[in-house]
Amino acid sequence: MESRAFDLVHERLAPALEVQDIDIYDISPSTVGTFDFVLFTGVLYYARHPLLALERAASVCTDVLVVETDLDAISVPRPVMVFYPGAELKQDPSNWWGPNRLCVEALLRDLGFKTIAFTPTPIPRKWTIFDLVKHKPAITPRGVFHARRS
Repeated sequence: MESRAFDLVHERLAPALEVQDIDIYDISPSTVGTFDFVLFTGVLYYARHPLLALERAASVCTDVLVVETDLDAISVPRPVMVFYPGAELKQDPSNWWGPNRLCVEALLRDLGFKTIAFTPTPIPRKWTIFDLVKHKPAITPRGVFHARRS
């Protein structure tokens, strides 16, 4: 995985930061401790088991969890997540899921977060199956969710 930005921050701003290379499903308070602020950015759509991955990140978060992810099925008026077998999402076989905003918010509420703020962040992309079916413009809807426990 590309880590130049992280390496720069680590070197210049936070040299005392402890770096751990750990599988998302192995994260727990006993393996990494707990934190007031947890970043879970660009991970959800790569997770084979997205609820479990989000649950592991939430387990070490005492206050604010920031989730950034690809979104899909944005016009569906209920919580849904689109499954992408193979390389259907961005021609990348490591991408699995495209949740909609309602789904991410429901997952976060289910994990005990009381307040959730959403910021959309569209980024251009080639296409997805959902775009082709709905004849939508080729824009990757992405979103940032700031979830607070209290």
